[in-house]
Amino acid sequence: MILKIYFIIEEILHILSFPFLLFLSIFKPLRKEIMPRLFPHSFEGKRVILHGASIGEVKSLFPIGREIKKMGIPLLFTSATINGVNTALKENFPAQLFPLEFSLSHFFFFRKLKPVAIIVSERDYWMRFLNGVKKRGGKVIVVNFSIARKNFFKKISISLLKEMNPRFFARNEEDRDFLLNLGFKEIKILPSLKSLSLSPSEEKLERDIFLAVSVHEEEFTFIKYAFEKLREKTCVQLVIAPRYMKRLNHLKEIFSEFNVSLYSERKENFDVLIVDTYGVLNSFYPRARAVFVGGSIAKRGCHDLLEPSSFKSPVLFGPNFWNQKDVAEVLIKENGGRVVKTPEEMVSVLISIFKGDENAPSGERAYSVYEKIRASARAGLEEIIKEVSWLS
Repeated sequence: MILKIYFIIEEILHILSFPFLLFLSIFKPLRKEIMPRLFPHSFEGKRVILHGASIGEVKSLFPIGREIKKMGIPLLFTSATINGVNTALKENFPAQLFPLEFSLSHFFFFRKLKPVAIIVSERDYWMRFLNGVKKRGGKVIVVNFSIARKNFFKKISISLLKEMNPRFFARNEEDRDFLLNLGFKEIKILPSLKSLSLSPSEEKLERDIFLAVSVHEEEFTFIKYAFEKLREKTCVQLVIAPRYMKRLNHLKEIFSEFNVSLYSERKENFDVLIVDTYGVLNSFYPRARAVFVGGSIAKRGCHDLLEPSSFKSPVLFGPNFWNQKDVAEVLIKENGGRVVKTPEEMVSVLISIFKGDENAPSGERAYSVYEKIRASARAGLEEIIKEVSWLS
């Protein structure tokens, strides 16, 4: 009943916004995102849908996608962003933007498609989309489930999923207990599948490089201050990858007193190298002596900790790791990573790493954490594949 009321209110709001969306579609940059979601293409026949919000979530579903593909079961990746869609297409998976939450858009999307199941990574729950799969006989499966801030509104939104009878694979016991308390049943614990989608280099080619990845605008000055202090004590280069490319100019301004270069310029000599190209971080991880992961100082939530760990890099991150708690706590315990709350604290930890102090976070220990999580995830993947193969 609650879900029906939700859909009625949502549909009214969407009808009111329809003229505005059509107006926005006049502009070319927005047209590419709005029109394919407003009037989506419909793939034909039975398919398993794999849905991720953007690049990271889509990548985490690749191990499942590869196994489904091996079994000869047709599949379809959907994403909320063009970057997410392109990431799946590069791996030769069929992919498209998922439909807007309009009845009309869903009519077009499901016109020929017969969903066997939808597998959603993490928290990108679009109720009408999931309900559309359920109404057509498909199973709803949620993997990599983790809710860091379990407030009243999160409880209400997750509770709406009950009518779809989803199968949850939670990342830790705390998330499993949260779901059990809401009345969901048969919750399995499965570490992040992202560990299975990584392809780390076997060789570690360390240079005096400090790598900062997925750095938000609020963290630029934090990194700059730490780098200034670090340069007073060691001849280190900084490679920094902003979370959003549209912040490149601001980032260049902040580091203007240094010899700044862009990755696309292919210059060898630099103090600070700004990564302005997607998909190239794997070439820097093997060369980095240490990696800072952004979102953790800016109160956005820490980004992926497993990727740098898989390249045997000690990992630094701020105190806001609530969305990566399961990985962060193990890294801290095993001394493969360290929480840094101030630039001074970061400098102190980095110097200990560069000097090779025994008590400093170790890349080998970080890699050991990655290997353990990967082994557990591989075992859990088999359970998901069994469920999908049975449904098909």
